[in-house]
Amino acid sequence: GINKEYFKEILTFSIPLVPHVMAFWAINFIDRLFLAEMTDMKTVGLYSTAYMIGLAMSLIHESIHRAWQPYFFEYLAEESITKNQQMVKLTWLYYAGSIIFFFIYVALIKLLLPILVGDDYTQSMDYIPLIVLGYTVFGMYRVIAGYLYHLKKTTLLASISSSAAILNIILNYYLIPINGGIGAAQATLISFAFLFLVVKFVVIKSYDMQWFKISN
Repeated sequence: GINKEYFKEILTFSIPLVPHVMAFWAINFIDRLFLAEMTDMKTVGLYSTAYMIGLAMSLIHESIHRAWQPYFFEYLAEESITKNQQMVKLTWLYYAGSIIFFFIYVALIKLLLPILVGDDYTQSMDYIPLIVLGYTVFGMYRVIAGYLYHLKKTTLLASISSSAAILNIILNYYLIPINGGIGAAQATLISFAFLFLVVKFVVIKSYDMQWFKISN
């Protein structure tokens, strides 16, 4: 038979994920629409090239996240102080490693960009550091957001991501006329930084794991 309470719990957890996913779709695509309306096609082409390279960073974080996720939820389910301390250490190490890898990645792209895209698109390097940093921060967000999934706070998570999408739209509207493609890249970075910082703050308040005590 159907367990109504279990079914209700599934819907309560899953339905908020629809606007959550749509919010990320908006952040990922709305900037190109603004650029097409407010700038020229050359800027759109250069920015799109830079964005594809930024998405490659996102895919790297996605691969790491998928490999780590089963262990993450297993550790949380144990509710062990020792495991929680390990989780905190690994989370901070992931942040540090992400920032270090950002600099390495940008340096490599700067060297390889003429080979990857040709001389006509090397100017896209103007946008790449901001976009790649944005997706680095997004990768850091993915790690911390798992705590809210574990607490089944998907409604709160959807509210935060929707707010980030609205912020992104507002920033694109005001920054692109001022800075062109750089403005769109700034909007991406600020939106992901807002998402990460708000979720991090909520997790610290919601999940007592001694976040700022990483050693005994």
